[in-house]
Amino acid sequence: MTMQPALDFTEFKKHITKPNFTPMKYLLIAIVTIFLLPSCSEKKSKSMLHGENSDLIAGTPKTSTLKKHTADTFRINIDSGAYVYGVADQLTADVIVEIYDPNKKKLLSFDASAEGPEPYSFKTLKTGIHKIVVLPFEETEGNYSITVTNADKILTDPDGRLSQIITAMGGTDGVKPGFAVAVQQDGKIIYSKASGYANVENDIKITPSTVFHIASISKQFTAFAIALLADQGKLSPNDDIRKYLPELNDFGTPITINHLVHHTSGLRDQWTLLRMAGWRMDDVITHNQIMRIVSRQKELNFKPGEEYLYCNTGFTLMAEIVSRVSGKPFPLWMQENVFVPLGMKNTLFYDDHEKIVSN
Repeated sequence: MTMQPALDFTEFKKHITKPNFTPMKYLLIAIVTIFLLPSCSEKKSKSMLHGENSDLIAGTPKTSTLKKHTADTFRINIDSGAYVYGVADQLTADVIVEIYDPNKKKLLSFDASAEGPEPYSFKTLKTGIHKIVVLPFEETEGNYSITVTNADKILTDPDGRLSQIITAMGGTDGVKPGFAVAVQQDGKIIYSKASGYANVENDIKITPSTVFHIASISKQFTAFAIALLADQGKLSPNDDIRKYLPELNDFGTPITINHLVHHTSGLRDQWTLLRMAGWRMDDVITHNQIMRIVSRQKELNFKPGEEYLYCNTGFTLMAEIVSRVSGKPFPLWMQENVFVPLGMKNTLFYDDHEKIVSN
């Protein structure tokens, strides 16, 4: 199992204002969310979407077919002060949804998963014809359906507004996320709430002390570890990574730690490599297995520093560099140098797939 940190929401609330760990010029802010399955109360209100001059009716899907380099435009006549939400169901086409206001200004663009529901939502500042433009991702072709679920008046009370946002994220089947949220103002928590289920099968609800798997948000923790070691003079961001990882191939041009941090290394992504090698993403994949497949690579996607390409491999390598420079396993070093000094008693890097994590 690759290493991912789990973060206790209670300690997150407690420590985002606690200034007892400020290593010189570095600042760490962790934002933690998860999408599971809760139940959420919904406030019904009269739709602010008008039938006249609108191509879409609230709650009624409209199916269309996209061709290469084409786009479909749908007009919707909406009052100002509305919270509009809906979904593009990507039946056989990977689509992008763009929203334009009455002045033809693009408000938002949505492009999440390559298949299934693509939820979208936006607020209106002016009354009039807004446009929803559906265009294909790259050269994809196929069918999709577009729905404006509703256009409600924007609620201003915290519980009502949160309910609107969660409802908008529900997709076509009404499934809604579970969450824990806190709002901080002037150093104080002014609003907090938890809802939904951490484990649906066992009816375990999310609470403010629930531990969340935070996936790629862990990247900032790994980069922070590199920053701490650099601050201590134990490495330089400009170091060639082969100084610490000599088993990697010499590509003729040095790859620096800075390249890893900024996704400009040219290294091939570890998950893509593993899938090409026949692994499934629900297999138990260890750190050593990733290191082995990365060390066998003979070519790069591009020359280091010339392009940007999001790359998980770089952060696995940085974790290994921290371990080799410190002489300690990365999870232990993080525990001693980051989590314990911050008082984060329930936070850990999860590198043992058999480990049971409380809460």
